[in-house]
Amino acid sequence: MLGALLPKRSSHLNIGHSNMASLPCPADTCFPNFTELNLIQNNISCFNDVSQLASSFPNLHTLVLSDNPLNSFGEDQQVVEKFEKLAKLHVNKITINSWDEVSKLRWFPALSDVRMVHWDLFGDMKEDERKKKKEMLGALLPNAHLINGAPMPDKEQLNGGT
Repeated sequence: MLGALLPKRSSHLNIGHSNMASLPCPADTCFPNFTELNLIQNNISCFNDVSQLASSFPNLHTLVLSDNPLNSFGEDQQVVEKFEKLAKLHVNKITINSWDEVSKLRWFPALSDVRMVHWDLFGDMKEDERKKKKEMLGALLPNAHLINGAPMPDKEQLNGGT
């Protein structure tokens, strides 16, 4: 099945633009050499649709889910925590529209770099709200060092040096 189609020595897998709602990957299939998976522009609407990737891709470092109708990071913290090595998550142009969903990103134990532009949640922000967005993201995502490619200020800087 999927295993027979994948190159043995590659570390990156790009199956974007494939019109998939989930990745057809049997639970007993493991691809330890893959560190980056690009699922850009598919039909993935909930993170649970890709949750089996944690066991199939145990060394996954980068996951690209941009341009999907993703509206939830799921309800099960234990599923997300299984992505032990996931440090980079690209979720640009998705349909998340609540800060509660943003806060679920802290469930990823190694997540330090998040790309999250053109979200429904951020679309209607007024100028003063946009200024506070980075501060809010820093509070919700304490392990993130980079958000949208920009370094997060130290927590002391966000609190005025106190």
